[in-house]
Amino acid sequence: QADNDDELTFNEGEVIVVTGEEDQEWWIGHIEGQPERKGVFPVSFVHILSD
Repeated sequence: QADNDDELTFNEGEVIVVTGEEDQEWWIGHIEGQPERKGVFPVSFVHILSD
């Protein structure tokens, strides 16, 4: 659950498309298939999938 308006709320199992990086700890992205659900998220909360 996001704490701020610019943060992305997501659920376990959802795929996030990464569109940028704020820094090493926070990335920018949106939920796959739902580009309106976008924001920053902590990298430590996700697992990176290979292409």
